[in-house]
Amino acid sequence: VLTKRIKAKNRGIKSIIIRCLVVGIPNVGKSTFINKVVNKSLAKTANIPGFTKSITIYKLNDEIEIVDTPGLLYSKFTDRLVGLRLALIGSIKEDILPINEVFDYYLEIMKKYSANFLKKYNVEPDNPQLISIIGNNKGLLFKEGLVDEQTTKKVLIKEFQKGLVGRISLE
Repeated sequence: VLTKRIKAKNRGIKSIIIRCLVVGIPNVGKSTFINKVVNKSLAKTANIPGFTKSITIYKLNDEIEIVDTPGLLYSKFTDRLVGLRLALIGSIKEDILPINEVFDYYLEIMKKYSANFLKKYNVEPDNPQLISIIGNNKGLLFKEGLVDEQTTKKVLIKEFQKGLVGRISLE
């Protein structure tokens, strides 16, 4: 790049702008990364997949621009496990796969990391009363005092996505 810039300068071209393209799957922090690099909150961020809708160029300085892009994914998943992993990390919208399927996969993963789960929630991931125990502890109840199972499952998955259960590999 430096040689290219020197040659351009020798030909009378004032400056060449370097464009850095930031790409990846949805909801992995592309816009957040850009904000850190430019040291400003230029790119809007949200913890939902598909928030960045269009390509946006941010100027770092007179010579460098950073390009923010929407997340990229396959148009169709042939392997259900890929879909479950993407759903679990929050890279596809919640309504694509049923929460119960994603949560069951989450519990499967957590069995391998039962020490992390036990430390965080004080219950084993294979305990059949898991939802009731955690839902009660977190106060995720309906007016009648019953545990809101769907909300509890969503909260547990969100806590996983935030890294609150520790470092975990899905592969």
